[in-house]
Amino acid sequence: MNVEPGVNLYVEGLNPKGSKAIIHDIHDKVIPFSQAKEMNQLITNSQLMPFKYSGHGAFWEEREKFNRLLAQFIHLEY
Repeated sequence: MNVEPGVNLYVEGLNPKGSKAIIHDIHDKVIPFSQAKEMNQLITNSQLMPFKYSGHGAFWEEREKFNRLLAQFIHLEY
């Protein structure tokens, strides 16, 4: 994605708490799950959403759960 410097990609009202979602697959062989746990510890106000039946594509392999959790996270009806 090409974004102009200084452009704010935050959409007002989508996530009023300013939380950050870390969506990660437990069986990911590209980026180990341990790195997601470490990011969760280091990023203030983050929420780790593990996917236990996926490798590197929760958005595809567990799409119903992915869509539901993401919608809940940004406070949409699902």
